Amino acid sequence: MSQKKVLICGASGFIGHYLVKKYKKEGHWVCGVSRNSPQYEASLAHEFILADLKDPGALEKVFQKGPFDEVCQCAATIGGAQFIEAHSAQILHDSTLIHLNVLEMCRKRGVAKILYPSSACVYPIPSSETCLSSKYSETSVYPANPYTEYGWEKIFGERVCMAYQKKYGLDIRIARLFSVFGPLSPWDGGKEKAPSALCRKIALAKEGDFIEVFGSGEQKRAFLSIDDCVEGLWRIMQAPGPLPILNLGSETQISMNQLALLIADIAKKKIKIKNIGAQIGFHEMTSDNRLLYETLHWKPEENIRDGLENLYFWIEGKLI
Repeated sequence: MSQKKVLICGASGFIGHYLVKKYKKEGHWVCGVSRNSPQYEASLAHEFILADLKDPGALEKVFQKGPFDEVCQCAATIGGAQFIEAHSAQILHDSTLIHLNVLEMCRKRGVAKILYPSSACVYPIPSSETCLSSKYSETSVYPANPYTEYGWEKIFGERVCMAYQKKYGLDIRIARLFSVFGPLSPWDGGKEKAPSALCRKIALAKEGDFIEVFGSGEQKRAFLSIDDCVEGLWRIMQAPGPLPILNLGSETQISMNQLALLIADIAKKKIKIKNIGAQIGFHEMTSDNRLLYETLHWKPEENIRDGLENLYFWIEGKLI
């Protein structure tokens, strides 16, 4: 395999940071760009640039480091469910500007292949109380009715990619990610997602303490480890195109209460669960990976305990 020149936008973010490491491990030259430096460990990019991608002029300077063979467009404003609810206007504004700027620059510079990590948040809210359990295939996104403004932003992002594909012939790979977790993800400060938040709470807890879990605790998710996520994204980029939009998630569900108890077992602590507040989002959400497997002849390994062990002991180490 010949060496490629690759740009990772959002390289200080959780998934972007791991993509830098993956591309470098595979022997490619990597330029990372983000508005902030990585929070938890230094970037392994051959060159790392601090830039605000909402500014077309700043992006123009970044692309002068090319020409780039591939661009991974991971740059966005994102956080956990509560952060998304509280900062919807900022998410819509910032992420839309960034995405439009990056795609237009890719068009101008003739980038051969582009990755756009979308989100399972594009999928519609169940239409009735009798349809609370949902396994989502790629075609079930329409008619569109996502739960959050973040979901609408991701739908728009996908539509822009599709328009650029149709009009300009760009090769854009879109993956809808489901609940990715792992070390180096945000674990405090309000942007953390459920696995990281529960790991932090349990690491700080004493034997027999109550751990707060939002909602009834019976809401279920299918969590995807960062290792499976990056491997899936890598395979999507290596596969011959054109490719359809693909789900990338786990098909193994776990409730929030069960997740807390599993993390407590990893920590070897006895805890009690206190369910608080209203449920945010779907009661149940799982990825339908049939098209992923048909396209790539691969599917995630889905060992949630191993992934949680890696996450828990990393967070515990931060608290010592």
